[in-house]
Amino acid sequence: MNWLLLVAAAVAAFTTVGHFVIGRKLYLLPMLAASFDEVARKVMHAVFHYVSVFLLLSTAALGAGAFGVSLGDGGDTLFRFIALNKHRGDRGARAVLIQSR
Repeated sequence: MNWLLLVAAAVAAFTTVGHFVIGRKLYLLPMLAASFDEVARKVMHAVFHYVSVFLLLSTAALGAGAFGVSLGDGGDTLFRFIALNKHRGDRGARAVLIQSR
């Protein structure tokens, strides 16, 4: 058991609960009730849920890493999770650059 990853998973879990409880009350609901462009409101709603999923997956990956869970051929779960998110972020950045031209 890796104690540092376990502590990181606990902090991530606390952050995730805070995001769902406080973020929903202080950010999401007032933002959805505000009077401004419908597209911007839907984008903010989607981003809120994207961050929610990312926080849940991050907490799970840190927890799995703390207990030594690996995927498939012995690779480290946490490293794979980081690599997948890095790749996804790079792809998203390229899509934004292409659309902005």
